[in-house]
Amino acid sequence: MENKSENDELVDKIMDRMIEVIGDNSSIKRLRRSHILSAIIGAVGFSLFIDGVLKLFNNFPSWASLVLGLFLMLITGLLLKNLYR
Repeated sequence: MENKSENDELVDKIMDRMIEVIGDNSSIKRLRRSHILSAIIGAVGFSLFIDGVLKLFNNFPSWASLVLGLFLMLITGLLLKNLYR
């Protein structure tokens, strides 16, 4: 249980620093430890996902990765453009 209290103290310190940086906003104060923990776990999961995607396309030649990346960005731009119609 000693480890859990250390984690709680660390999360509380992070929360206090967030409030100092962002300001004294009531919506920030409503954030709970579980929200911060979810954000950290989500960020780690996203970075692992990106790492997996990079390893997936590691065998492609550099020009093919460049063309594929440009194509995917073009599709994303078109999809985002349709959001505001």
